[in-house]
Amino acid sequence: MGFSLIFHNTVFDDVWVVEKYFEKDVVERAFKLLKGVLALRPVRVWLRGHVEAHVKVCYVAYAILMLLAFKISKLSISAVEALDLLRTGYRVKLVDKKNSFEWDTIIELKSDQEKIRNLVYKKR
Repeated sequence: MGFSLIFHNTVFDDVWVVEKYFEKDVVERAFKLLKGVLALRPVRVWLRGHVEAHVKVCYVAYAILMLLAFKISKLSISAVEALDLLRTGYRVKLVDKKNSFEWDTIIELKSDQEKIRNLVYKKR
């Protein structure tokens, strides 16, 4: 039991301000993921171009993580758990330049890894 008091002195509508306040939860969860799984640490660059590049890389990494979460939503695991499972999966590519022959395969995926792969990539 409890209540929240949200005070604002803006020109915006009260309902809109309250909605935006509670939408911040999405942003806070995103930063928690960025700091955890994506290992976002304090930015140790000072030049504007370097800071912008760092933020863009973090944004792209987060977007990929959310895409993974969307694609595996049928499974009962999070994107973070999926990344941990996929850590031991390997793809091997062999190239015979003499005969212009290429061959690649994924080495013995576990059943959970196979499920993730089939959801993320179109079935071949």
